[in-house]
Amino acid sequence: MNENHISIDGVLISSDYAQNETVIKSIIPNRKNLPYYKYLKRYLNDELLQEHPELESEFVRRVKLLGQEDQILTDAFLHIVEFSKEILQHSDIAFQDVPELELKKGFEYIKEQFIN
Repeated sequence: MNENHISIDGVLISSDYAQNETVIKSIIPNRKNLPYYKYLKRYLNDELLQEHPELESEFVRRVKLLGQEDQILTDAFLHIVEFSKEILQHSDIAFQDVPELELKKGFEYIKEQFIN
């Protein structure tokens, strides 16, 4: 296990998040019931390979063989959380556009996990 990560509810999260009680007690344990997690899961399982068939071998290796689906989805979800903080602090983006931008950021993050 990476020394900068801790295991919570079956996934590794950055030790920075371990300091955040909301993440530890609310987000991580309930993540699979949250809409963004469900959208990310649908993207990973239904849309990623339709858009990028060249990623199939890496998808099979990481998701099917190594069982990393929950880790990838949780990382993408937490990536959205960080992106949301940035939007709220430094942006003049219209409120109604935020969810779409957050999901796009999460989808991009997932795709990058299979490219890199």
